[in-house]
Amino acid sequence: MTDQQWETIERSLIGLSHQDRLELVERLVHELRAGTASGNQSPATRVRPMSEEEFKQQLLKSGLMSSLPIPADPASRPDFQPITTVGESLSETIIRERR
Repeated sequence: MTDQQWETIERSLIGLSHQDRLELVERLVHELRAGTASGNQSPATRVRPMSEEEFKQQLLKSGLMSSLPIPADPASRPDFQPITTVGESLSETIIRERR
């Protein structure tokens, strides 16, 4: 569906009452189910799923992301050193406050 087609549909929906909109939704759902049952799927439902790499490239292409993050090398991370605290542990505090 083109942007112009969508805008035309949106303009025609402005004057509908809430009840009319609900009725329209019910009819559209019915039509979509009937089309799917008879094998007449819309082009959108026939599109194959994207791989993760294709999805990332689509995000870049659409401008939703300007660059993809580079995964950190696990070997370059420093060894985990827990912080020692005074008093009750955080988990005990959370449990106590939830009661």
